[in-house]
Amino acid sequence: MYALDTTLRKLQAFLGAAATTTNPTVTVVYHDVSQTAKPDFSEYRRAPQFTVLSGTTETDILASPGQGIVRHIDSITIFQDDTVNATVTVVIDDNATNRVLVKHTLTPDQTMFYEHGYGWDII
Repeated sequence: MYALDTTLRKLQAFLGAAATTTNPTVTVVYHDVSQTAKPDFSEYRRAPQFTVLSGTTETDILASPGQGIVRHIDSITIFQDDTVNATVTVVIDDNATNRVLVKHTLTPDQTMFYEHGYGWDII
């Protein structure tokens, strides 16, 4: 499971080269959990964050959590809508140090997908 547990960590993605026509779109579904347990043990609400990559520029696809929060990543979907292949890299930016999670070349109309408990796949 991927989780962001400090205000200095965020999830980013970028391309190996500029897009020809269209940058890939990204959807990250996550939920925040307080570092202290919820007294009623109820479920935490999930929320999506939508982003469009910006070529070779590192783009935040999931912001850092607030103080005292652990941000759990449930799923990541990256749809490659360009007319040529695109190499996509997903990293955890750990206080300006990139920790590569995955790097894959996607053909047009392919989707790179991560699901908690399953891992990464290409569809």
